Amino acid sequence: MALVIYDHGYRIRTPKKSEFPPGGVNPLTELRAAQRSADSEDRFRREADQYIRMLQPESKKGLPPNTPATQAYVETEEKMGLPDRRALVISHIMSSPVQVITPGATVFAASRKMAELNIRHLVVVNEQQQLLGMLSERDILRVGRHSPQSIDAIYTKKVIAASPDTQVRHAAQSMVDYNINSIPIVGTDGIAVGVITRTDMLHLLVSGPNLERWA
Repeated sequence: MALVIYDHGYRIRTPKKSEFPPGGVNPLTELRAAQRSADSEDRFRREADQYIRMLQPESKKGLPPNTPATQAYVETEEKMGLPDRRALVISHIMSSPVQVITPGATVFAASRKMAELNIRHLVVVNEQQQLLGMLSERDILRVGRHSPQSIDAIYTKKVIAASPDTQVRHAAQSMVDYNINSIPIVGTDGIAVGVITRTDMLHLLVSGPNLERWA
């Protein structure tokens, strides 16, 4: 499995493009982000999109072809025996063990758990830890952090999911194409084993071997 759709906990075979209309970058968002009053979320989105596009190389090695810089990059990589950046899989960077919540939990309990863990997403699972959907901080803000209602009415039940061996560049491409901020990771039995977010993509850029290889 690479990237598939889960709907109410069931894996469906409908093509992603028919269920998730392409999002792309909203021009109004870009204009807003260019202003001095742009908030941190706008800046984060802009930086994340720039990095995610870096995972989609223009040539085999991610640099413009037929240039001295490209040749030097290729020769250095071959000498060092570095693995192909394009082969990096999600299991290398996903957050695991995954932070989960069940549909019966209240919005207030979910909000408190996010605050305690300093995260913005929770994977919604059933009693068998199988994926049901995703709950984001944005979902919570729509009804208020202290709401006593169940999260069942607000969490996203139709999500794009990935397997641990999905290539990072494929997940990154889907984040850009469908304007999503997180992708749950499931095993062959449908059990949630991790999650990957745009923040994980940025961490990959600034803290791993990719930084040295892009320098």
